[in-house]
Amino acid sequence: MVLTGDLFNLFVFLEIVGITTYALIAADRSGASAYASLKYLVVGTVGASLYLLGVGYAFLATGTLNMLDMQAQLAQVGYADTLVRASYALIVAGLGLKIAVFPIHAWQPDAYQRAPDAVTTIVAALVSTASAYALIRVSYTVFTVEFLAANDAITTTMLVVAGASILAGSALAAMQSDLKRMFAYSSVAQFGMIVAAVALANETALLGGIVHLVGHGLLKFGLFLGVGLLALGYGGRRIEDLPSVAREAPYTAGAVAVLGRSRSSASRRLSASSASGTSRRRGRGQHGRRRPGGDRRRGGDPRQHAAHAVVRRAADRAVLLRRRRPARRSRRRR
Repeated sequence: MVLTGDLFNLFVFLEIVGITTYALIAADRSGASAYASLKYLVVGTVGASLYLLGVGYAFLATGTLNMLDMQAQLAQVGYADTLVRASYALIVAGLGLKIAVFPIHAWQPDAYQRAPDAVTTIVAALVSTASAYALIRVSYTVFTVEFLAANDAITTTMLVVAGASILAGSALAAMQSDLKRMFAYSSVAQFGMIVAAVALANETALLGGIVHLVGHGLLKFGLFLGVGLLALGYGGRRIEDLPSVAREAPYTAGAVAVLGRSRSSASRRLSASSASGTSRRRGRGQHGRRRPGGDRRRGGDPRQHAAHAVVRRAADRAVLLRRRRPARRSRRRR
């Protein structure tokens, strides 16, 4: 995808990534993962169709599919041409579906949550990142900054959608209790920032968008890897599981917390869970952990539990001895 210089070849590589992802999400062989994969398949197919239709319009306007040749031909045709505008709008809409910006993001939380943990790690780091890279390359290599500057309506629409993605993604992430779903909504907000960087169309925004894109891929890889390890080893998949899991796996939980704090929407939720968990940490021991499918037992320090148990046993023995003594005395008198 990085080496290609043809818009149709870029479509082919995007579809290779998409088809592989559909199969990987359904690898769990459960009904939920199959439904999530089917939803992603439908949305991804619509996005690919819109992208291909936009490429077809660009080909009609320029007569070429080579990116550099199309860049020169677009300048000659004119950036105000209706066919050129429709081409870019369709390409952005198709890639927006694959990136999962608000309000066309519904496939991403289900796909991230229902996919196997190892698959989610790869999908979160690479799939939407590849589509965002395609958006940056098409916008700046093919249509160029001059096209964006000449079409305020398109850039304004992109900025509005990006702002809605940032706000909605952050708010929805803060409302989640499942860790994988929370990080999925966080990705909606983060990719909104990248779309905003593309729409701003200046050197500083482009540099910031590229750095943010690379950083997001690396951090989400680490976050989902940590969450997968916690879920596999200790069954911790929800916010309320973090305080007890942190005592059993302090290094993994600490790594997830550090990586999560770098993501603005995720850090609020993690800090809230840490604050609520810290107040209960001293008064809850091994018996106070919340286990999957189990009930919350009465908490306390294990040493205090042991001491109380010894005292109870001693008191019970004393009561039994007192009850037996009158019976023994009555037997002796007889």
